[in-house]
Amino acid sequence: MRATQLATEVSGNNVTNARTPGFVKQKLDLQAKRFEIGRGLVGGVEAGKLISGRQEFLETAVQEQAHRYGRFAQQTSDLERLEPIFDVTSNAGLGGSIDRLFQSFSALRINPNDTPSREAVLERARNLAQNFRSTSASLASAKLDGQNQLRSTTEAINQISRQIQKYNLEVRTDIRKLEDPGLEAQAFNQLEQLSELVDFDLIRAPDGSFNVNVGGQTPLTIGNSFFPISVDVSDTTAAIRNSQGVDITNQIQQGRLRAERDQQNGFLPNLVTDLNRLAETVATWVNTVLAGGLDRDGNR
Repeated sequence: MRATQLATEVSGNNVTNARTPGFVKQKLDLQAKRFEIGRGLVGGVEAGKLISGRQEFLETAVQEQAHRYGRFAQQTSDLERLEPIFDVTSNAGLGGSIDRLFQSFSALRINPNDTPSREAVLERARNLAQNFRSTSASLASAKLDGQNQLRSTTEAINQISRQIQKYNLEVRTDIRKLEDPGLEAQAFNQLEQLSELVDFDLIRAPDGSFNVNVGGQTPLTIGNSFFPISVDVSDTTAAIRNSQGVDITNQIQQGRLRAERDQQNGFLPNLVTDLNRLAETVATWVNTVLAGGLDRDGNR
């Protein structure tokens, strides 16, 4: 009866925690007792160990999908923040300013000596220059925001890693903690959160502790030890460094950290280069048009 009561309590715990993040159902192993009336052994069952329904293969598969989801979700968020800077549907944007300048040149071509047409060209040229400056400033602001986001993500990774280190300390100090479903659920929930931020390899040590390696190479937690990572934006490109200051940027392949790194080191610099090239092209075109024109006195 006591064994059956314990099994009932385990089932009740499964129902209660069905929606708890990281929790998986458990089963109580009921072991048969010997039945020999002559020797006073009356049989029955006794409670054995708790058996977890967690499957490491499925956990790894979920984490790998979370790596990819984190990266593409962050890319989507970054692009949504940049989209208003290059709003092609608005006449107030850079594209609209270029169109209006070209239109003013077309009107001036019809009547080159018309003073309002000349003033319109100058005014729209000033507006276009201002739009180039404001777009450049918006990209610079986006770069600063991205650097802050990198720092925030890195700190979140370190905070979760500290919690995993805490779990390792508990189970290595008291092996009975390995049978604590609540503690295990917290640990796997933290690992799931971490997997969205950065890709890692996970190794379960014989003592039940977790060894977590970023990109499969750089340790975050090993047993009782924790190795924080950091962001270095002192150079033109952002770098992710390990606890010894070594650049591990290229080890990171998935997760939100990868998307944020790509924005800082690739996407935003490319946008700035393209913007500068566009400004140079427009300026060259305008200078070419003006060089081929005549002033009011008929001189070039």
